[in-house]
Amino acid sequence: MTIKTEYIDVTPTWETAAATFAHVMRDGTAEGQKLAAAEIIRMGKMIDYLQAELKTWKPKDLSDDMKGAS
Repeated sequence: MTIKTEYIDVTPTWETAAATFAHVMRDGTAEGQKLAAAEIIRMGKMIDYLQAELKTWKPKDLSDDMKGAS
């Protein structure tokens, strides 16, 4: 008998995470609010980093790769 392992990604979207943190900020315990605030700041830092990376990103020129690809 062969057992097949399947991976299911349950990572929340950024929107879902933000909504969850907003709920905790509104209705959570003081400790939960503190943790949610820290996570929102961490998410903001990640977005700032990725936006900075995008400004320096140059798409690869694929024109040479496409020659003779017909």
